[in-house]
Amino acid sequence: MGSLNASPSKDQNGLAPSEALEHQFKNNILIQNQATKYITPSSPFLYLGVTLTMDLNWKHQHRRMDETLKHKLDALEGSYASPRQTLNMHRIIPSLAYAFAVTPCSYPDLDKYDVMIGRVIKSKHNLW
Repeated sequence: MGSLNASPSKDQNGLAPSEALEHQFKNNILIQNQATKYITPSSPFLYLGVTLTMDLNWKHQHRRMDETLKHKLDALEGSYASPRQTLNMHRIIPSLAYAFAVTPCSYPDLDKYDVMIGRVIKSKHNLW
């Protein structure tokens, strides 16, 4: 990670600050005989199960949470789990709730997750 504070939008070579940093760091820092990788501030990376960016753009983590929940709910809906077992969703919710401690979620995000879970429960109970 690097930061060029108070730097112009382009340097004398026509490079943006992030490009200049990438050029400076490329193959210069070795850890265990391997060159480090430069990650732009807007590039997502996985850290302890949470998708982060250096500029703290949470859309990547929200997308990951949406996809994970959708995948697990689709598997649950297609399974032979009884309606009673479907109500016992303690194996699905923690995988979503794990990231809640660091991921800012709005009320519409939480409502969306609730609707997705409710859809599967209604489907298993043959409710409309």
